[in-house]
Amino acid sequence: MGRAKLPRKSTSIDMTAMCDVAFLLLSFFILTTKFKPAEAIAVTTPNSVAAKVAETKDIVLITIDKDGKVFLSMDDESKKEVIANTLNSTKNLGLNVQAFKKAGFFGAPFSGLAAFLAIPEEARKGAALPGIPSKDSTNSEIREWMSLVLTAYAGQKANIQLKGDNAAKYPAFKNVIDAFKKNDILKFQAEMDTSGGGGHKKGPGVKKSKKLSTRVDLTPMVDLGFLLITFFIFTTTMSQPTAMKLFLPKDADKPEDQNKAKESGVITILLGKDDNVFYYEGQLDNGASNFKSSTFKEIRNVLLDKKARTPEKDLVVVLKPSEECTYRNVVDILDEMAINMCKRYALVDISPVESQLIKITEASIAAPAK
Repeated sequence: MGRAKLPRKSTSIDMTAMCDVAFLLLSFFILTTKFKPAEAIAVTTPNSVAAKVAETKDIVLITIDKDGKVFLSMDDESKKEVIANTLNSTKNLGLNVQAFKKAGFFGAPFSGLAAFLAIPEEARKGAALPGIPSKDSTNSEIREWMSLVLTAYAGQKANIQLKGDNAAKYPAFKNVIDAFKKNDILKFQAEMDTSGGGGHKKGPGVKKSKKLSTRVDLTPMVDLGFLLITFFIFTTTMSQPTAMKLFLPKDADKPEDQNKAKESGVITILLGKDDNVFYYEGQLDNGASNFKSSTFKEIRNVLLDKKARTPEKDLVVVLKPSEECTYRNVVDILDEMAINMCKRYALVDISPVESQLIKITEASIAAPAK
């Protein structure tokens, strides 16, 4: 007599317990995670090839918004307390020291700081604030702020960072740089699915038997996957800010103290409005015959050609942003220095003659062809 047939069952894994653990972990992380608050100053930073992760401790952040207004923020309340007490003693501002310590950022002139601190934290929005005065070189309060910061840190390391909006005009950036240089701050950072099958034998006298495939119920695993995704969305920093290190030279009062460069090795790049780029090699001719127009796409080839024709020790790139160029343009040209491995370059003020040449050339470019 034949043997009794035993039914074959698929393998099943019960993951209910794992789902319970995942729910508990998710609840724990939601309750303990500190979410990133919404920024009171809206800034769209430019893209860059910089890959260095920005510092996250002892931060002194200078922010420039699209209108060129300047704001300052610090993460160390003890240092902010020192600054508040200093302002009260030297300028007699009558500031609320506790409110000053808890303020997320500062964006008002010294005369309006007390009124600024009286505004509720949630109502302090950069667009509605005047910012720290910095446009007038004779009364640059951001220069005084940086002096106060250095006094508060009293020899300790402060991580100075600069954050600017794409659309911010270059003069706002330059005024902050000048404030750094006046306080001998020459190093700072400027913030991307189962199935199975079976077989059977065929032959005379052999009865076919049904084989069931091995089946794993992945429904609980899908639930777990969604829970983990939710957890990581809540707890993960979606974008890690990066920073570019910049070193500033000291201003030289005497011509003999300035760095000398061989004329044949110098190329000057000028930045205009609407992403326009201009350049000339050596000194500018009287008739500006060597003054040429370019673009950000073409300037890389110009730099590579200059490098090929110039000994490395003689090559110097002079960068001259105009008042109409944006903060993004400055970052873009600094990126080109890094990409093309130009080791010697300097950010220099543009001359009136060069500024006028740019305006004339841009006007001719914009004029409709007849």
